[in-house]
Amino acid sequence: MSDAVRVYGETNLGWDEKVLPNETADDDGQPVVPSKELAGRIFAKIDPCSPTRRSLDDPGVQRLREHLRANNGLKGLEICSPGEVDRTARLFRRDGFVVVRDVLDA
Repeated sequence: MSDAVRVYGETNLGWDEKVLPNETADDDGQPVVPSKELAGRIFAKIDPCSPTRRSLDDPGVQRLREHLRANNGLKGLEICSPGEVDRTARLFRRDGFVVVRDVLDA
């Protein structure tokens, strides 16, 4: 795993300005722009929160990044420790999922 990419904090990794925002592909992998004519024939819907360009200097991207910094995540999410087996099971039965801190290191 020494060749694995690791990211900590801000990065430009993964940004490609040539990729269309909301890119949707047809069955052959060709880009498709959703339209009324294609409605019902393809599974595609434009994300109304998506910026118009995939560029870090785009004002829409900057606004979205600031919004996500302030509002991302599940507010009040309970996070268990690896040793909390009973609590973990109870939360899983209640919510259908559970988050366990440092579970891969336990």
